[in-house]
Amino acid sequence: MSYLLFEFNKAMKCDINFLDGFNINVFTPKIWRLYEKNENRDFRTTLFRTYISMLTLNKTKVYFVTDKNNKIVHTSYTIRKNFKYPFMKKNEILVGPCNTVKEYRGRGIYPYVLNYIIRKTDNKSYYLIIKSENSSSINGAKKAGFSLTPRKIKKTKILKRFIEIEN
Repeated sequence: MSYLLFEFNKAMKCDINFLDGFNINVFTPKIWRLYEKNENRDFRTTLFRTYISMLTLNKTKVYFVTDKNNKIVHTSYTIRKNFKYPFMKKNEILVGPCNTVKEYRGRGIYPYVLNYIIRKTDNKSYYLIIKSENSSSINGAKKAGFSLTPRKIKKTKILKRFIEIEN
């Protein structure tokens, strides 16, 4: 499986309209509190949040988009440089993993959240790691002002780290 690395292009102007009927909430998971009140809990998410909270010293944030019924329809993580992402520098942020509930896809939620994160945080660079066959995420990233970098990355089998590889 190959992965593409996208970086936010500061020179590109992106005007993504506010999502009417949706709210964005931010949550910082901690080892002792991994979930928000109305979130569904599952083993895989518990494992990921525990792991990433430890690696980032509880500096990971989860951005939730909820609909008018307070149902979570999208989640995006912001992750700082750590052992799992050694290609990043100190003031850089990886946005992801991101997920939109199937019946809400195609409504512009993903690019809106990406722009929201960039407007609300102050960092030098923002990255996305997207599977090469995920055309919907690639299109959403481009719509939000991200562009493909020439840098190549791969996911290691041991420890699932994303490392930069030589061309």
